Amino acid sequence: MRQTNVLVLLEPLRKLLHRGATKRVVHLLRNVRAVDIARIMTSLSDHDRKTLFAILSAQNTKLAADVLGEIYPAVGISFLDDCSKEELIAILQELPSDDRAEIMGDMSDELRDELLELMRERESVEVQDLLRYGEETAGRIMIPDFFALPEDAQVKEAIEYLQKSANVEMAFYLYVVSKYDHLLGVISLRQLLLVPPETKLKDVMSADVISVHPDTDQEEVARIVARYNLLAVPVADEQGKLLGIITVDDVIDVIREEATEDFLKMAGVGTETILDKSTVRNFLTKLPWLFVPWLGQMIAANIINSFQGVLTKVIALAAFIPVVMGMGGNIATQSSTIVSRGLVTGRVNIKNFWKVILREVVVAVLLGAVYGLMLGVITRLQMGSVPFLTLTVSLSVFCAMIAAAVVGSFGPLALQKIGADPAVAGGPLVTATADIIGLAIYFGIAYFLLLR
Repeated sequence: MRQTNVLVLLEPLRKLLHRGATKRVVHLLRNVRAVDIARIMTSLSDHDRKTLFAILSAQNTKLAADVLGEIYPAVGISFLDDCSKEELIAILQELPSDDRAEIMGDMSDELRDELLELMRERESVEVQDLLRYGEETAGRIMIPDFFALPEDAQVKEAIEYLQKSANVEMAFYLYVVSKYDHLLGVISLRQLLLVPPETKLKDVMSADVISVHPDTDQEEVARIVARYNLLAVPVADEQGKLLGIITVDDVIDVIREEATEDFLKMAGVGTETILDKSTVRNFLTKLPWLFVPWLGQMIAANIINSFQGVLTKVIALAAFIPVVMGMGGNIATQSSTIVSRGLVTGRVNIKNFWKVILREVVVAVLLGAVYGLMLGVITRLQMGSVPFLTLTVSLSVFCAMIAAAVVGSFGPLALQKIGADPAVAGGPLVTATADIIGLAIYFGIAYFLLLR
């Protein structure tokens, strides 16, 4: 079924769910892919989503598990609330080990321990092994099932092994290990098919293997996979023992999650979407984040109040306060976004710290000159009778935009240097600081030029 036609099923599906027509729901979705069902579910109400998942769980456990694996974990785990323990175990055992660990990691300790006791030993051990690693690390998202053979094995043996291991999730690479399971090399399937069958793996493998440690941050894993165009990356411990692999589909999920998380942080609303939290949790999440812009506006109000004498004598200055604050805030946000994104992708680092700031300042100088000149012309045409007002407004916008670019560039870099998340500088912190500095510059220049 084409992706563009999937949402055509939304209204018929909603009506069938409201009528309780279980068999017709199953019939309607019989040829729809799990990823497309997950997409449809995002447009349903919470009640309809849970109802649909309950129907899938009862009729097709494998499909229910596949759909669960395609849904954002914080939303997907809510579908399991109404499932019996038997249904939970049946669904969880159908999931890949990394998805299973991610979902069970969000469960209460009591429920998780109970389910692990009831699950098959292999699946239970896999989950417990993955949960030993911290959240958002390579160890948590790796797959313990992978293709690995000893270095003395022949190519024909490797091909036979691959043919018998159809249940392993991915077979893009074959890893070569020592008798102690230490990672020695890697062979692509293409290489494997192009050499004589009697060739030993150690003679055709590439010993230059890019691997990650289980404690490596998942965002760094994503950067490595993207940088070297890998379809999978092996995970090895300090001794070089191969523990698992991380596939490109999991990396895509990481990139999507990290991008969403950074976007929400830069907006100042935490790290979860509004659909993941109750009204009270949304309130409590936004409360501290909004304190920074609130405090910034209070400081800005005090600055304006301190220059009442200037405003009283030149009332026209009040008209340009939003312009100065707006232009400074916008360029600060732009610079912060660019730098924050560069830090995430690795294109910006501490080594080119000053180079980045200088580049953003040069751009701000050019932009400030253009918009300062434009504002000056408009001010001259509308309020030409006030001495030095045109120069005050133009110069203030020019200086405020330069200062804002410095703030926007320096903020994320400084936060990363002290070990904080640079994404938090993109919203409230940067704009509040830019507003305060912009107002101080504006009234300082006004005081010097108009009341000297």
